[in-house]
Amino acid sequence: MEFLGLAYFIVAILAAVNISSDAKQRNMSGLWWGIGAFLLGIFVWILYIAVKEPYKREQKMSKMRDLEFLRGLKEKGVISEAEYEKHKAEVIEWM
Repeated sequence: MEFLGLAYFIVAILAAVNISSDAKQRNMSGLWWGIGAFLLGIFVWILYIAVKEPYKREQKMSKMRDLEFLRGLKEKGVISEAEYEKHKAEVIEWM
């Protein structure tokens, strides 16, 4: 029985460290997610999977694709230079 308790403790620590570092990469509060994962275990793990945000890098790549798409629309004449600058400012604001 002591072995199972030790095994759970080790798994809980590893999971908490994993969730904490993943949350930091996703621009979330790594400390609190790690503490919650350690103390409440599987409940917080499931909650984290449900609410986690995309990685910062994925967000930045998405914005870069948006800018590239806008540039293409401007070059094709679908939008004017003023519309391009307006939308570009909105996209950059979210970066």
